[in-house]
Amino acid sequence: MELSTVGIEFHQGYHLQMICKTNLNNIPYFIDKLVYQMIFVKEGYGFIKLKDSTIFVSSPTVCCFNENDKPQLIDGSNLKFDIIYFQPWVINSAFKYENVKCFDATDKWLITPFTERTERYSGIISISHEIPVQITQLFKQLSVEIEVQADENWPCRCRSYLLETLILMWKFYSNYQCASVPILDNISDEGKQLIEYLHANYQNKITITEITKLFHINRTTLNIKFKSLTNTTIMEYLNKYRIEIASAVLRNTTLPINEVMARVGFLDDAHFWRTFKKYMNCSPSEYRQKNCWMLKKAL
Repeated sequence: MELSTVGIEFHQGYHLQMICKTNLNNIPYFIDKLVYQMIFVKEGYGFIKLKDSTIFVSSPTVCCFNENDKPQLIDGSNLKFDIIYFQPWVINSAFKYENVKCFDATDKWLITPFTERTERYSGIISISHEIPVQITQLFKQLSVEIEVQADENWPCRCRSYLLETLILMWKFYSNYQCASVPILDNISDEGKQLIEYLHANYQNKITITEITKLFHINRTTLNIKFKSLTNTTIMEYLNKYRIEIASAVLRNTTLPINEVMARVGFLDDAHFWRTFKKYMNCSPSEYRQKNCWMLKKAL
């Protein structure tokens, strides 16, 4: 299997070092190739042999394997996978296998679930509630874009879908232990479901009225409970998460800003620019000019 996508009409002959395969019932085994693999186990259960161990996986789970893991399915029942294969330099051209663990870069955290291993963490991330729907959608969007290559922005659009998925996975990997989110182990199931709902639906229009109906709670109680969990309001939390994704896409692609805006759930240019400047202290275009590595080199 070729592990890169080749430009057909737009950027003809260009190799994007990433592919996406959906609805597989086995994991292709690459003993002689270096590649990162993000494997979404969306149905069934089974055993995967790695280089130094054998692990059990069951749906819904995402496996973040690095170039040394060499995953191989050895047994399973009713399994169905979606898989993204990619090289780390797809995210940032400075990332290489020999330096990726020690390289100090803005987006290094995005691949931490692939590079870090401990006694408790072997690359397996359990997920729950509505998140599998969002992951399935991102994998499907990436798969379609790789196949269709709709316009000259297709390589950056593919990167953007990968970035969205990596950000979502990092939230689970870190157990939400970052400045923008609470530690989910310490909150109620209702609180977890609400936060996961925001993560799964940030691309869509979300209103407080909609949330109160969905979670059967009045507006006042909702706001009090959410602020006690996160020390912020629901809309502030949602907007901060949207801008986190938008800034990653602006840093690592040259997608039109209007497309980035729509992808993270903003419908109005002025609102997006105001919100972006509130959290990043500059406009989206200024941020890209300062931080996008692609502006400094060819595609």
